[in-house]
Amino acid sequence: MSELPVPYPDELWYSIVARRLRDWGYLNRSAELRSVYGSSAPTINMVAPLRPRQFSASSKGQSTPSTRVLAARNTLLPYYLAFASPSRREAMLAVLESPDVLVKLRLSALTRRLVPASLRFCRDCMDTDMMLFGEAYWHRSHQVPGMDHCPEHGLVLFESSVPYQPAKLDYWTAHRSRCRAAPTSKTAALMGRSLSKSITQVVMSVLNSAELISLWIDRRRYAVLLAECGYEAKGCRIAATAFEAAFREFLRQRRADADVFGCAGWWLPAFTGVSGELTPMQHLLLREFVRHRLIRVRRSHVPINVVAAHAQFVT
Repeated sequence: MSELPVPYPDELWYSIVARRLRDWGYLNRSAELRSVYGSSAPTINMVAPLRPRQFSASSKGQSTPSTRVLAARNTLLPYYLAFASPSRREAMLAVLESPDVLVKLRLSALTRRLVPASLRFCRDCMDTDMMLFGEAYWHRSHQVPGMDHCPEHGLVLFESSVPYQPAKLDYWTAHRSRCRAAPTSKTAALMGRSLSKSITQVVMSVLNSAELISLWIDRRRYAVLLAECGYEAKGCRIAATAFEAAFREFLRQRRADADVFGCAGWWLPAFTGVSGELTPMQHLLLREFVRHRLIRVRRSHVPINVVAAHAQFVT
């Protein structure tokens, strides 16, 4: 596989490989994938190709895109790196530039129960793709764990017949035969429309950024914000019980269940000494809760867009 096809807008890296294999012939996919990865094809991880530097070198165009450019445009790494701790983020960025190191992402650990069963699609996006490009493809923004609506059209996403964690040689295009919009294949909603819309705005700001931006908030800053929201206890600590009750109620009112997004007390590592690391979706839920509480306390609007929210939270 000397060259991969030019990516379409918002195309997932997996889709790019699938289109090339379809055009070349699936019978030759083992040899073709070796040319992409430099060795036998590794297990597929939808977040990013496991050898991103080798993958970017196979990309088509007048100039070969850098590994970071490819990661920013065609993988889900921006979503995960935006909420990663500085040490984890730097380690991952270093791996991106290494030709011999696999990008190892433990999906189950990162996303807990939110990993989709299948790749998702939007009916209107498929129609638009067919009209503009003559074929449909897998959109990156449709595959973010926890998101159930198309950010472009606001329509509920559907589950395809292609597994989110397929076998290592299984690269399938978004053909109509694999994308049937039946009532039983609708993506299950994890939250109400208003909360989903707010979170989608932040996620798309991250994915649409030309750079791999960071929105990390450390424990100290989270504690300061929650104290301002009225959850400060004696000894400069956070009243965890009062916070939990308010947080659960906040989610309940927005048709979301806190326990769906992680194990009991998953929010504690954000602002206490409890060990653990929040997933991106957990960070987003907690940030949205803080934003709403700050609006009440400050009696002024707190921006939701990712740049303003970042400045609001970390300055």
